[in-house]
Amino acid sequence: MIRVLFLVQSLHQGGAERQLVTLLQGLDKKSFHPVVVTYYPGGKWERDVEEIPGVDLYSIGLGSRFDFAGMILRLGKLIRKIQPDIVYGLLGDACLLALLHGRLLGRGKVVWGLRASNMDFSRYSRTSGWVYRLSAKLSRYADRIISNSRAGLQYHQRRGYYPGRMVVIPNGIDVNYFRPCPEKGGALREELGVDASMPIIGRVGRLDPMKDYRTFLAAAGIIAQKTEGLRFLVAGGGAAENVQEMQALSRDLGLAHRIVWLGAREDLPTIYSACSFTVSSSAFGEGFPNVVAESLSCGVPCVATDVGDSAMIIDNKDCIVPPENPEALANGWERMLNLSAGERTKLGKAGRQRIIDHFSQSVMVEATENIFRDMMPLNDGGG
Repeated sequence: MIRVLFLVQSLHQGGAERQLVTLLQGLDKKSFHPVVVTYYPGGKWERDVEEIPGVDLYSIGLGSRFDFAGMILRLGKLIRKIQPDIVYGLLGDACLLALLHGRLLGRGKVVWGLRASNMDFSRYSRTSGWVYRLSAKLSRYADRIISNSRAGLQYHQRRGYYPGRMVVIPNGIDVNYFRPCPEKGGALREELGVDASMPIIGRVGRLDPMKDYRTFLAAAGIIAQKTEGLRFLVAGGGAAENVQEMQALSRDLGLAHRIVWLGAREDLPTIYSACSFTVSSSAFGEGFPNVVAESLSCGVPCVATDVGDSAMIIDNKDCIVPPENPEALANGWERMLNLSAGERTKLGKAGRQRIIDHFSQSVMVEATENIFRDMMPLNDGGG
């Protein structure tokens, strides 16, 4: 049996964390023994991980991310105890720590998981940019580097990541969970006081600079002037100052009576199913945008900016628009609104079938297992 240690900052809500849970649920526990180690305890996905049979969960219990000595010492103690065959670092400094401990504290192979593409580090802390540049210089020492998107792979290679170690494994969507839920979607509409015939444009995702809610709201202001019977639904959390700023902007644009701010939600299939179609307005940073694939898996079309692998996931040029262009985004919505309900339903069914065929959980899990087996044949595992 191959022991795989997954190192991640936390199990709080996020796309990377959700994908880790999806992978853990699908891994063959007869061949693999997954162990998850977090910097910080708690988080939305912690209980989900605890409930997966055959998965062990530890936290090194950091009080601060600046406690570098404590991080290295506590993680080292755990790795010596577990003796993993593979150390898999997910994002940023977790990749560097995986490399450090995998190389210095045993025979473990090292895997890095990269998620983003075309990052704008000027909008984040200096530390994030420094970690990225250092990771690029050390990337040749990782045994495998898994990018979740083609766009991400090309971006990282341009920024100095060693191409000989890199592969693409797209995110996997649990199509049994993310499925059409018309009754629940209808109930949410009723709860919100939105008639079944009124179009709802949905935006799911945290309020973060890369998601570009400014462009989303600007486009909403444009389309609202053309269409009277229309509502917008936003489901996503974020830093309080970001949420307050975007809500203030929506009021300035005259959208206060048109837009519902739901905050962070867990019932995403219900949210998607309440919408006529959804939006991904991201300006940069996306690799494989989960919200695009999840929406399609629920049978709901999505209009997305051409960032990351959105165009490949959707495979419909009429649903792809350039980023940071409110007019183009509004035009994309108008094309969708001009379709009949039946035409949108047909488009949604085709989108769901595409996710099942190319981006399902089983496709992602099988590809990842093959990487692990290639690195560490079963008869060489640690038992």
